[in-house]
Amino acid sequence: GAVRPELKTYSKEEVAKHRTKKTGIWVSYKDGVYDVTEWADIHPGGSSRLMLAAGGPIDSFWAMYAQHNTDQVKEILEEYRIGNLEGGAVPVENPYENQPTDRHPSLGVRSQEPMNAE
Repeated sequence: GAVRPELKTYSKEEVAKHRTKKTGIWVSYKDGVYDVTEWADIHPGGSSRLMLAAGGPIDSFWAMYAQHNTDQVKEILEEYRIGNLEGGAVPVENPYENQPTDRHPSLGVRSQEPMNAE
């Protein structure tokens, strides 16, 4: 989310201290900081997936898993917003930009990014 001036600002180091249920599970997305401790057990992909990002940014995960890029999912995340990320997020590069482009012509391509073919 975008910066919300009415909220406290947290450093990346402070977010990184929150990696367990005991300390609280915090993540960052763009310019926002979120306490997703209560969401962990109900995350549709399972808590183990969410825990991969505990204490850090989820931007790269969301770039890879496009199902997160909906208004509905972003609204759910915003409900857990506790602050702003100092300095903002590091831009996510395309995680698929280096995938091979020379594919066998017999493949039936289902999507280009990520490449999915059979």
